[in-house]
Amino acid sequence: MKIAVVGGTFDPFHNGHLAVCEAVSALADVDRVLVVPARQSPLKEGETGAPGPARLAMAAAAVAHLPKCEVSDLELSRPGPSFTIDTLEELSRRHPGDQVALVIGADQWPIFHTWKDYDKIGG
Repeated sequence: MKIAVVGGTFDPFHNGHLAVCEAVSALADVDRVLVVPARQSPLKEGETGAPGPARLAMAAAAVAHLPKCEVSDLELSRPGPSFTIDTLEELSRRHPGDQVALVIGADQWPIFHTWKDYDKIGG
């Protein structure tokens, strides 16, 4: 199985996020699109916003019509900041043999090199 991971704070989950989920669902060679709201972005520490359960519900409502999409509370259920590498490693443990791919936005690409263990992602 091929799983595409779309992560973010999703505060709020907006039309741009939905467009990414729709495009990945329709155009990418994937079986599942996993939408993963972050507990706390390490790049946005100190910022407050909507609580995790509300962001999870917003994301779930937004992608409910997309059969390949599902929303995960994986990062919300872990303490501390949400590091993408930890999420990808956990998904690989939970789904051995599956291919897990990360989808990131154009806003994150210029700062991707600042992410924890960025060099281990996609390699």
